[in-house]
Order: sequence, then structure tokens, then C-alpha cells
Amino acid sequence: MKTHFCFKAIFLVLALATAFIVSCCRNGSSDGKPISLLIDSDMVESFDDGIAFIMLSGTDAVHILGLTTVTTNVWSQESLAYGIRLGELCGMTDMHYIAGSRIPLREGRLDSIDKEIDANPGEDAEWRGASSYPEVLDWESFYVDRYGCKPAIRPVLTDASEYIAESVMSAPGTVTILAIGACTNIAKALVSHPEMASMAREIIYMGGAVFCPGNTTPYAEMNFLYDPEAAAICLRAPFPKQTVVSLDICNTVLMDRDRFLSIYDAISSQEIRSLISSNFPFPEFQSDPSSMQFVWDLISAAIVVNPSIITEYKDVRIDIDDNPDSPTYGKSFETEDQSREMVRVPVDIDRERFWDIIISGISVF
Repeated sequence: MKTHFCFKAIFLVLALATAFIVSCCRNGSSDGKPISLLIDSDMVESFDDGIAFIMLSGTDAVHILGLTTVTTNVWSQESLAYGIRLGELCGMTDMHYIAGSRIPLREGRLDSIDKEIDANPGEDAEWRGASSYPEVLDWESFYVDRYGCKPAIRPVLTDASEYIAESVMSAPGTVTILAIGACTNIAKALVSHPEMASMAREIIYMGGAVFCPGNTTPYAEMNFLYDPEAAAICLRAPFPKQTVVSLDICNTVLMDRDRFLSIYDAISSQEIRSLISSNFPFPEFQSDPSSMQFVWDLISAAIVVNPSIITEYKDVRIDIDDNPDSPTYGKSFETEDQSREMVRVPVDIDRERFWDIIISGISVF
């Protein structure tokens, strides 16, 4: 009997230890410590980057090292103002905020993108991002005009690409990069420091349309289309792990009005609620309660917190058409080219667990 009890006790200890290790791997790093995270983003106040930032600020699974901004849907300086405001409201005063690239790598890209979309518009071609309105040149003036007060957080005055490279290389194997805008800053870091890729923990993108049509054009998604050369540099770099959250999964995860209100109601901060209520998609749900909205960057952010929400994926080699003279410029596609890197492309997720992650993080505020 004692021997039988001893074996049962040993089995129970081993089972508990295994469960703990699996839990750590799924929620944070394998050693149980929070994931060190760099966010590279075209940050906005609400959906989708803003809510992703709020959620990540509220989870114990992640330690945000810094936010670097990049021009895509909004201008880089504008994005910095939004990020700093959200950081103040979420109490994220111990991380770094850095303004990044204001234009894509290829000269004249912002002039050509509108012509490409006009010539071959996708379903979401109506929205052109930063190229559709005048550039915001100074984050602080924009901040004061928008919020009626002076910022409490000051950005770090350094080059965003150098900051990314130094952060990764100073802690090899520990830093995850969340790339939820154009890849310009990260590509610049790789050009200057190609060794950076192998020293990162992993990189998780929101971008591309690998097995499905694009949205901004019939063949390309906005983040990769904005700077195809940058996306190509990143996807061809030898990161230990790359996850591309493309339209293949984003097109299948939709948010209805009730789900949106559950997120909104989970937030206690009146200042954060005010930001959300004055931004997309609050007015859209008011005018059309039956509408459905995409959540894009939220999926990538939730995968940072718990990658096990991915229930189906394809591990494939993908590449980007980075030839500006090509009719499919900006397209992401599967390739047999063995020189290209393997990436993981999620095609399905556990939706209830996904929404639980979002609510759990934002309800802290």
C-alpha cells in the first residue's frame, strides 16, 4: 500500500509539474517569466492597435520594453502621440516610446501607392492610410491640440531601428517583436544589423494575404503593401520563429456589436472609454448595430500572450513580390524557393479563448 501510494504521489507531482511547464509556455516564456516585447506599430487610439496595446499592458504574461511607431494607417509622429497618451492612461511609464520611419524604404512609395490602388482597388480600397491626408510633423503639437494638455511621458530621442536592434542583441533569445504596421523600422534594423534576426526570440506580424485575396488591392494587404521592400527583408531574415497573422485568419474573426460592448464595458477608466467611444468602430455600431468589424492586430497580440489559441496553421515558405514594376507588387505568396524562411500562418484560432485574453487584459483598466 505504501509503495502504491508513493507511486501515486510521484505521478501527481510529475503531472502538476508538466501542467505548470505547459502553462508557462502558453502564457509567457518557458521559464515562467513575462515575455519581453517590442511593439512596432502604426498606433491608433482604439481599434485595433490601441486596444491591442491596452490589452498587452494589462497582462502579466508580457513585459513591454518599448513602442516604436511607423507610418502606415497613420503618420509616425501622430502614432507616437496616440501611443504616449495610451501609455499615460495605462500607467506604462517605465517603457520606451520612439518615433520611427515616416516614409517607406523605396523613394516615392507614398506617391505611387494611391495610383496602384486606383488602378486595381480591393474591397477595402476606400481607406488609403497616411498617404490620404497631410503629414503630422510634430507629435507634441498634435498631442496638445488633441488632448488639451501637455504630455506626461517624453519619447526617447533615438533612431527606432537602432533601438530595435540594440534591444534584441542586448538580450539574445529573449525578445519578441510584434510587427503590426509596415515593416520599415524592423527592415532598417536588419539591414544595419543582419545578425539581429537570429538573436530575437521570435517575430509575429499582422500582414499579408497568403492563401486569400488582398483587401487594399485584390492581391495585397495594407501593412505589407505600404512597404513591400521592408516586408521582404523581414520575411527573408533568419528569425528563429516567424508567425504571419495574415488576412487568411483575420477575415474569419469578426466582432459584432455585443462583443464590442463587452470589451467597452470591461473598461473602468472613463478616459479610455472616452477614447474608444470617439473612434472606430463605435460610430459604425451606433449607425448600424448589425454590422460586423475585423479585429486584425488583436489576433497577433493575443498570440503573443498565448500562442496555443492557434488551432490550425500552415508552416510554409512565403515571400513578397517586391518588384515595383510587377502587377502584383506587395503580394505575399507561398513559394518552393528553399532559400526562403519557413513561417507559421495561422488559419484558425480558438475564438472564445481569444476573446477571453482580450477581456482579461483590458479589464485591468
